[in-house]
Amino acid sequence: SLILKFWWAVPIILGAIIYFSVQYFKTEGGQRVMDSVKLNFPLFGPLFRKLYMARFTRTGSTLLSTGVPMLDALEICAKSVNNSYVGNSISRAADKVKNGKGLAESLENEDYILALAPQMIGIGAKSGKVDEMMAKTATVYENELDSAIRAISTIIEPVLMVVLAIAAGGMVAAILLPIYQLVGNIKV
Repeated sequence: SLILKFWWAVPIILGAIIYFSVQYFKTEGGQRVMDSVKLNFPLFGPLFRKLYMARFTRTGSTLLSTGVPMLDALEICAKSVNNSYVGNSISRAADKVKNGKGLAESLENEDYILALAPQMIGIGAKSGKVDEMMAKTATVYENELDSAIRAISTIIEPVLMVVLAIAAGGMVAAILLPIYQLVGNIKV
């Protein structure tokens, strides 16, 4: 009864909630919350982690192969991953590199850095081809992402078909049931 009386307030309240949520997620604190959700969400968290590692290694490979110094490349990579937590891990690793540690060793114990990246970078450091190993690492992560997304889409397609069939059946029932009731109430 209250909702029927003040129905006009429902869209206004929903609009206000959406507006203020969007404004909050534009702030630094809101962005950190969203970054944390992306990294820790049950099904998609591992995909986001691979995405960020692919961005990091692809960007690092490109920068190092064009002659950008390691510390500058790491600083750019920290910003380019577009996740504050992963970016902070890269920045901490850059600080360790600044203090004389190797890049692979610096990345090994950092949160949100997947194990393959420091391993491959370590191999690249021994062979003198860090940029090439970062490119190969990026390719591995990109291929894993592609296959995971394909697998998810093949799972989602049948579920989506069932949901659409139920929605279409509900619409048909909503249209036809009142008509049948009207015809049943007509007395000849």
